[in-house]
Amino acid sequence: MSAPVTPGLGPDTRATPRSPERNSPPCQARTDSQRPSSSPSPPSSPEAAEALAPTAATPTASGSASRRRSPANSRCSARGCSRARSWLKAAKAAIADGLDGIVGPYNSGVGVETLPLYIDAGLVPIRLTSDDSTNGLGFTLQPMSYQIAPVASQALTDWLDAKTVAIAYDPTQNYTVSVSKELKGLLEKAGVTVTAYEQVKPGKKSYADVVDKLAAAKPDVIYAAVYFPEGGLIAKQMLDDKVESQCIADYASYDTGFVETAGVPAAQACPVVGVPAPEDFAGAGAKVGEYRDEFDQAPGTWSPYTYDSLNFLADGVEAGGTGAEKLAAALGEVKDWSGWTGSVSIDPENGNRQPATVVLVDTDGQGQLHVDTDWAKAVGAPYGH
Repeated sequence: MSAPVTPGLGPDTRATPRSPERNSPPCQARTDSQRPSSSPSPPSSPEAAEALAPTAATPTASGSASRRRSPANSRCSARGCSRARSWLKAAKAAIADGLDGIVGPYNSGVGVETLPLYIDAGLVPIRLTSDDSTNGLGFTLQPMSYQIAPVASQALTDWLDAKTVAIAYDPTQNYTVSVSKELKGLLEKAGVTVTAYEQVKPGKKSYADVVDKLAAAKPDVIYAAVYFPEGGLIAKQMLDDKVESQCIADYASYDTGFVETAGVPAAQACPVVGVPAPEDFAGAGAKVGEYRDEFDQAPGTWSPYTYDSLNFLADGVEAGGTGAEKLAAALGEVKDWSGWTGSVSIDPENGNRQPATVVLVDTDGQGQLHVDTDWAKAVGAPYGH
């Protein structure tokens, strides 16, 4: 299967990278076996997106919605439980309305709840989740936590030569809990001493106390497995306090909100685990140009993944039809499928992409995130050269 050019995937709400994993809406796409020529504009804010019932006849395909904490997999507040129930209600309504295909959801906590509903309804979701709890629930082109943690570990050991690492993590989210645990295990297996393993309560205005605890043992690296509001504040606090440890932010923080919260100087001092920017992929110039021509703005980081996910599904439908068994069989056999985000082969055991497109990114003087060339050269990564 090959990935044809598909116009009309909808401009991102931002022209710069935004990250999906903590975004709340279950952003499904109805394909009706046809590649849409146009799509409705995405919600103008995460709050609007959360209120949007996923029953559109064409994909909203906003790859730019910011990461937001999902109450579906956190301690359940009254508002959070209400939202969790609303996602389930919206998913059931979409299924009842009649769907041939699903692209989404973006959030792992939502996916754990809604993906089984789609599968039980005879659908094959193309999910945009990253937590390992969604393994096997459809297919994905985005990195999973078991693929992210090894890249982070290698960066800390092979690139930064870290002997001691302090880890901070958000205990309220499936993804941050699992990726921090996996990273801790990998580092310890490599002989690295984990000097601190601190929970971070999300939503605070300052993390000075957390930074003090993390920095107390003077580790070589402080790794923040938190989402961008917290990650940005931790990076800023480390710069303000002149902490000598190297700051590294997890994939959960990969968002322009990280740069906005930290400020460019602090963001430049704290590389982030993420994915390549749209123009960082080999031969991406034509796709970026087509996107600019179509929408009069630059694509966001998640635009290529939404673009490829829809084309991946469409090509699967062409090969196997919309019937779940044949479609799943066709997608499970994919090898060397080519899209904007590069070559894709699927592991039929879990529906995940091989190889994953996990990288270390840095922030340039304009606040834009791109593959860190020093990291890429150090580990032999196929990006950023």
